Amino acid sequence: MKNIFRSEVFRIFFGAAVFLFAFSGKALAEKFIGFPTYTKIDQLFIERWTVDEGLISNNLTSVYQSSDGYLWFTSFNGLNRFDGAEFDLYHKENTPALLTNAFYQLYENDSGNLFAATQGSYILKMANGEFRPIGNQGNLSKSVRVIV
Repeated sequence: MKNIFRSEVFRIFFGAAVFLFAFSGKALAEKFIGFPTYTKIDQLFIERWTVDEGLISNNLTSVYQSSDGYLWFTSFNGLNRFDGAEFDLYHKENTPALLTNAFYQLYENDSGNLFAATQGSYILKMANGEFRPIGNQGNLSKSVRVIV
């Protein structure tokens, strides 16, 4: 049996892969980490949000950033939208489409429409600043964990 690690083709392919990774690593890191890789650690900060700052719950089911820049926090107590300064709260007391306060996750399609997977309130779509149930509710499960 031939050792593939000694083959000329493998060494050329492996060398090219290492070369490409070494020179694209910084660009990839900046893209996925979200800040320049030359940023010193003492220039970074972490801000923590809890119920004391307006978060609906300290136990979240998901966090999502929509294309318009808002951060969305889902929990079993409701949903928060954060604009960088204030939290907006969505729960069954102020959102007529909600049958319960439980949210699993959010999904945004290519057109920028925001959908919510809920426990007990079907799938909801954000339209004109309000959540509305979508589809024929009689044919859908009330609880939807994931939207793909």
